[in-house]
Amino acid sequence: MLYEILTETGFRVSIAHNGIRALEIYSHDLADFLITDLRMPGMDGIELIARIRSIRSDLPILVLTAYNEFIPNEDRFLTVMYKPAADRKIIQSIMKFFPDFTPESCETGDPAS
Repeated sequence: MLYEILTETGFRVSIAHNGIRALEIYSHDLADFLITDLRMPGMDGIELIARIRSIRSDLPILVLTAYNEFIPNEDRFLTVMYKPAADRKIIQSIMKFFPDFTPESCETGDPAS
């Protein structure tokens, strides 16, 4: 469902079902934004965030989790939301990182495409 909402909003979306696959995708398809869960098979969200941060410290990341685990949030490029999160709130959280985003910007290769 989140995939559909993001693509209908105009974002290009890649899906990985675990942290290992997310890093593989990121290595050849650099993202403008990352949405992750904390608990995933193979590599959890905390490790994924740490590895992504070692590559790109300013990549905006949204953590969507159902667990009340400690997540260091001193990072201005990191947002944590707890499930279930309203679709509108998720989109608002993403859009704060892309104030100039419009669906047309996807066609020109601007951020969030």
